[in-house]
Amino acid sequence: MTPGIGPHTYLNKSADRGTRNKPNYQLVIGIRHRILGILFLIFLLFGASGHTLAAEEAENAKDTDVTQQTEEAEDAEDAEEVRSLLDERREMLEFGIDSEIIQLLPTLEEQREDRLYDEIAEVYGFSLNTELRTKVLSFFRTMEHDALQDEVVGLLDNFREEPRDLILEALRYTESVMQDPPDRVFAALDEIARSNLPRLAPTAIRVTGAIGADPEVRLLLALLKDDLSNSEVRSAVVLALGELGHTDAVEPLMEILDDTSESETLRHYAADSLGKIGDSRALPAIRTALSEGAIMRAYSVHALSNFPSEDNVQRLLTAALRDSNEQVRTFALRGLANAGAEGAFNAVRYRAERDPEHRVRIEAYKTLASYGSEEAFDFLRERYEDKRLGFELRSVALSQLVEHDLPGTIESIQKVIAAEWEERNSRILDHTARSLSTLETAQLNELYVSFLDHPDITMQLYGIRAVGRNSITSQRERLETIAEEATNQALRRTARAALDSM
Repeated sequence: MTPGIGPHTYLNKSADRGTRNKPNYQLVIGIRHRILGILFLIFLLFGASGHTLAAEEAENAKDTDVTQQTEEAEDAEDAEEVRSLLDERREMLEFGIDSEIIQLLPTLEEQREDRLYDEIAEVYGFSLNTELRTKVLSFFRTMEHDALQDEVVGLLDNFREEPRDLILEALRYTESVMQDPPDRVFAALDEIARSNLPRLAPTAIRVTGAIGADPEVRLLLALLKDDLSNSEVRSAVVLALGELGHTDAVEPLMEILDDTSESETLRHYAADSLGKIGDSRALPAIRTALSEGAIMRAYSVHALSNFPSEDNVQRLLTAALRDSNEQVRTFALRGLANAGAEGAFNAVRYRAERDPEHRVRIEAYKTLASYGSEEAFDFLRERYEDKRLGFELRSVALSQLVEHDLPGTIESIQKVIAAEWEERNSRILDHTARSLSTLETAQLNELYVSFLDHPDITMQLYGIRAVGRNSITSQRERLETIAEEATNQALRRTARAALDSM
């Protein structure tokens, strides 16, 4: 045995070796902590970020679903609201009190509601309220619907026993709605006309003139000569004879026009009716009346406008443009338009530029447009483009150009739109876009599409409607985007309607 080295020494060395080979647990734990810390940081940087993105995607998907559900709910709500309103109105017509229905009917007229005819007709049948029955007749007259034609014939047959206001409305209904009245109606009109009843007799005569034929002329002429006919009846007869346009009435009407002892009103009406009949025998009497007062001159000039091809008529109408009465000048312009009197161009243009009355200038614009000459259209294009001119005259110029010379006016339209594009609340831009959006023409497709880019929602609406009306299929995808994504509900609805029409 080596000296100094005994069993205890060996044992001590073995112990030392064991101590060196044993793991350092504190070091291991420290390393583990560091690794866990690094992993935690990685999680924070990437895991949490991934979680956030997933959450955002889920939230976006949720928002999309909510938006879609909201839009669908809005559409369903709108449809339900329409159904609900219709049902509410139907119930009111069935169970409502008279005053409620009386207030409802004008609204239905204004909205042109045609889904409640049966219910409204039933109201007339069961109601004893004269005002309500009158309103029902007025509704069907406005709508030009014959739902109550049999009831109206019965009213006219018994006109003496029914309230006068109801009979008046029945007469108006007869004039507006009945296309081919039965003989009973003419017999009733004859009796009412002969009754001399205030308001009823003149109205019956007017209706006779509007819907009658040759046999009614004899009735009217008899009433005109009847000493028992009051002034109201005679005035109505004179006007009705003009509506019928029968030449048998020319001489009796000329006698009235020539007779200065007759009432001025009756003579005015006689001049008007002679013009409507258009028989040249009346021209001397009408020319003579041109030298009388302003109102008679106006009626006479208006009558002359119905004789465009007669000698000297155009000269008389041109001379009437100098009359101090604006109504005379207005009627003269209409007569020159009716005659196609391009020889009066300079005189008409002068009225368009310088007449002191606005409405005479407007009438002159219309007369120039009716000539259809390039010189007239150039003048109107200049008026439309002139920013110094008032809105009304510019808008009238555009309306006439669109009606009579759209192809030749596109360049002017483009100029005005470009000049007004940046202007806020430009009335002429709005009027131009609105007017054009109602047209069906491929010539304006480029302009229609440009409206979609305007910052004003109203302009965009005009563009959407025009694109739909003209089936500009190149813009379908854009309309689909507007229909789905536009924040404005009106834009979405209009786009959907345009897509449906394409």
